[in-house]
Amino acid sequence: MSNHYLMPTVGAGLLNEAEDDRKKRGYNVYSSASMVGVDGVTKNGNYLQMFTDDPFFTLTVDERFDIFKKSSIIFGIVTSRMNRISATDWEILPEKKVEDRIADQMKFSRDIYKELKNSTELSHLLTKSKIVINLRERLPDLLPDMSNFENALLRWKKVIQYINMDKSDEIEDWLWKPNPQEDWVDFSKKWVQDLMVHGADAIYASSDNSNDLKDLFHLPGGSVLPLKEKYVGSLVAYVQILDNLRGQIYFGDEMIWTPYHPTSARAYPMVPLEALVTKIAESLLFDKKMANEADGTKTPEKLIVFGEKTGMSGLDDTDVMGMDKSKQKRIETKMNEVKKEAIMTLTGVGTPIAVDLSKRDTMATQLDRQKMVREEAAIVYNMSNMEVNLTGSGDTSGRSTSEEQGNIDRSKGYWPIAFLLQNKTTRQIIRRKFGPGYVFAYKEGQDEMAELQKLKLKKDSGLLSVNEIRGEDMNRVPFEGEQFNTPSEVGVGGVPGESNQNPLFVNNGQ
Repeated sequence: MSNHYLMPTVGAGLLNEAEDDRKKRGYNVYSSASMVGVDGVTKNGNYLQMFTDDPFFTLTVDERFDIFKKSSIIFGIVTSRMNRISATDWEILPEKKVEDRIADQMKFSRDIYKELKNSTELSHLLTKSKIVINLRERLPDLLPDMSNFENALLRWKKVIQYINMDKSDEIEDWLWKPNPQEDWVDFSKKWVQDLMVHGADAIYASSDNSNDLKDLFHLPGGSVLPLKEKYVGSLVAYVQILDNLRGQIYFGDEMIWTPYHPTSARAYPMVPLEALVTKIAESLLFDKKMANEADGTKTPEKLIVFGEKTGMSGLDDTDVMGMDKSKQKRIETKMNEVKKEAIMTLTGVGTPIAVDLSKRDTMATQLDRQKMVREEAAIVYNMSNMEVNLTGSGDTSGRSTSEEQGNIDRSKGYWPIAFLLQNKTTRQIIRRKFGPGYVFAYKEGQDEMAELQKLKLKKDSGLLSVNEIRGEDMNRVPFEGEQFNTPSEVGVGGVPGESNQNPLFVNNGQ
């Protein structure tokens, strides 16, 4: 990155100060002086000169890695979430919106047919004929009098669901191997690490000649910055900057950018480690001190000092005679010597005086401070009680049940990160590759008994039928039979064929 401003070319589509400033509104920067010129090459080989914020970070990329590797607190939380999220099972689910919209349109046509069923007017006969023709394009087994509409619609739903299941399997197979070098487990680990260590993750989405998404690659963490202009509403682009290499410029069709803490003050996000840098340094210094004393050796705790006569009578007692350099060096060496027993004497002339160097009261304070540092890290990384080993202790205020801990994990801990990856995968990867209609979802984090009880309450309310609940909420194949398409009466035990224990799962023993 250059340290001076580069005037952008008009061909790059950037600001022309003399012509366009009067038409633009909404400043995007605190000061134009904070913008730095960058240059790079696009995928078409075009050379562009653009702007970004001055990338001022408290920590360099190497310093972030050093903290991650050397601080047990940071290493523990980051690797724990990497392994937890990458090991969580996931699935591809079809969205019900498109299917339900088509089904509602067909039901709407069926209702019109019912209203005109007994009419003999020519226009009504033509309307009914068109309705049947249009419906039979999707429901080929529909009878001319539409007497089997519900059964034909049910069979159509089953066919659509089987097609969706096959498509879901295809998406899962592709997503499991996002690029030739790694599988989804390793891919998601890199995603989590870059988010939590560098504050952002950059995925390069390669395409073939038809612009179809092919492979996904994580770019080195911290090497990609969003480009920014003076006014809001500018184009979305990113630049990758590495030492001794030409800059690479990416646009939205190539880059999937995920910030951990986005900010309007800068184009690049905030780095969570920067909020902890002083406390982590403090913790590392304390760890080093304890490691140095682990073998029983330590710097002297007591010093025996002997007074030394100057031999110059008549001088005021407050005057101090300069010490010989060699003697001063000897004392300094003694003071810095690491030894067992931790008692040292300096020979000299006069009455000996014992000086306590141990500062005994500081150790307990330092240990308490270490606990506070861990709590600060928990605050910055939104750690749950389970992640800081407080589950079941007094610090959880009695909320030690698995259900309560699960609820806490959904708002804190690793689940917010998992939800972020889940939404990014759905909206920016799956939709680009396969179009809308499919969702990436982690399987963990749901109370199955609570979900089942909620579904049963829906059914007992009399607002939804069994098949509506199975299709919309459970993504299961509907049961055959008109009785399963009709909501049960409120207060009635159920419809024929259901089990009192599991009415949504059992159909005449099936």
